[in-house]
Amino acid sequence: MNKRAVFSSFIGNTIEFYDFALYGALAGLFTTLFFPNSDPVSTLFLNGVGVFSIGLIARPLGGLIFGYIGDRYSRRLALSLSMYLMAIPSFVITILPTYQTIGILAPIILVSVRILQGVCTGGEYNGAAIFALEHQDQKHRGLVSGMMTASSASGLLLATIVSFIFTNNTFPEWTWRIPFLFGTCIALFGYYVRRKNLESPEFQKALQEKTFITAPILDAFRHYKLQMITTALIAGQTAVLAYMMFTLITPTSIITELHKFTRNEIYTLSLIGLISFACMCILSGYYSDKIKTNKVYIMITAAILSVLLIAPIFSLLLSGSFMQAVLGQLMFGCLTGLHAGPQHIYMQELFPNTNRYSAVSFSFSLGTGILGGLTPQISKLMIQNNGSPALWVMITSSILCVSLLYIQRFNQFRITQKF
Repeated sequence: MNKRAVFSSFIGNTIEFYDFALYGALAGLFTTLFFPNSDPVSTLFLNGVGVFSIGLIARPLGGLIFGYIGDRYSRRLALSLSMYLMAIPSFVITILPTYQTIGILAPIILVSVRILQGVCTGGEYNGAAIFALEHQDQKHRGLVSGMMTASSASGLLLATIVSFIFTNNTFPEWTWRIPFLFGTCIALFGYYVRRKNLESPEFQKALQEKTFITAPILDAFRHYKLQMITTALIAGQTAVLAYMMFTLITPTSIITELHKFTRNEIYTLSLIGLISFACMCILSGYYSDKIKTNKVYIMITAAILSVLLIAPIFSLLLSGSFMQAVLGQLMFGCLTGLHAGPQHIYMQELFPNTNRYSAVSFSFSLGTGILGGLTPQISKLMIQNNGSPALWVMITSSILCVSLLYIQRFNQFRITQKF
């Protein structure tokens, strides 16, 4: 196993999810300083342009930009650049004057740096996994895939712990800026670590043979449409499960509004979900190495279990009993990890290295933005109308299961035709 490549990619993804989750976790402490409700233009940025740009434009745009750099010039350059740029939003938020000081420039700058962060995220998460996996031999690729997904949980875990500390009323009001300063420092550390890496062996071979494509994403659209749709659905299902778990169990969630649990219980449940998710990602990735063919069946199994188990899981989470909610979070975290662990290795095997970075990053970001972006609103709407968000998970899981079975059969047919 190439430990240096795994470490640098793990650090990068951890930082990415730390920065993204931190904004949401601490937003209640500082958004009113930058988005006063009395200003209609400011409200537009908060509720319209900002959310839309970050959720549906920024991440796929990042997949296009950094995917092109990664496929056409250098994997290492794309990842080093994304890591360096990710330090900027956190630093700007750390020192950004409030609306009272600089007026409408405050929300404009804040939304702008969030868009930049979204662009970097679109090129970082899948690019880091591609880079790490292209350095590994076949017997460790599933395990590394699981570790790359678990790195997202480590970032969320760090952000959860930090938000628990800094949302304590005993701290002065300005201390919410400290976690963003910390995010700046660890991003620069990640940039330093990443610059020490060598280019991946697969890309070095492409450099020697000069097997580049002028427009990788257009080539992917032309020849790998089905694979891109499948990648978007895999990403969307991961986002549905993960966002559902963290939307329901957060200090600002609908469960908290219903007064189900105390603040400390909510944070405990969040940590349980994240830890079980990370552990199952690594475990399912590890066992995917033992299945030499048809790794996809792990994700198909997870999709079937999602349909069967999601209703009982929600019953436990919404029961009002803390111990039942603990069991529900453990089950939810394991279910999400079972699906997400082998996803990187499976998605990367759908594409050649000439367009892999662009195709995976763009498709994954699009699926996450659309299906994942709808999940918090759908969850809240269903609960408020005395329903269960389980139906949304059942629908997306069924669609993914059918898609995976179809592309598996399609690939087998294509292999048969060759012979």
